[in-house]
Amino acid sequence: METLIATTDVIESTKKLLADLHLQYQNLRNFHWNVKGPQFFILHEKFEELYIDVASKVDETAERILSIGGSPSASISDNLNRANISDGYQISDATEMVHALISGYEIIVEDVLNILKAAEESGDEGTIDTFTGYVTELQKTNWMLKAYLG
Repeated sequence: METLIATTDVIESTKKLLADLHLQYQNLRNFHWNVKGPQFFILHEKFEELYIDVASKVDETAERILSIGGSPSASISDNLNRANISDGYQISDATEMVHALISGYEIIVEDVLNILKAAEESGDEGTIDTFTGYVTELQKTNWMLKAYLG
């Protein structure tokens, strides 16, 4: 069986997603550990649920990069340079945490849409199959976070 070698656009857009997922994961872990206030019990549990989901997406994304002939980066500096999501280490307010996550998920949805476009243009059905469901799932997560804020 021949290994698929994807276009540079597919590989690079998938690496961008991986970097943004890494930042979203770190923000979720940070927020899970440091959330305080009346929303603690709800948000502490929700942040854990979300970081477990994002960790799974990090792994799946890295494996897809490998399967299409790329090399995923686990370098912190590379991910910081490549990502559009901001490092949320300085955020201490629970509402600001949720806003930061909403922004991060919007960036990730845009990343996925860019991957799907590049994969469609190159006829990469496997990448399309891998990431199509992400859009609906991430948009639902964002809708729920926005509903939480009212």
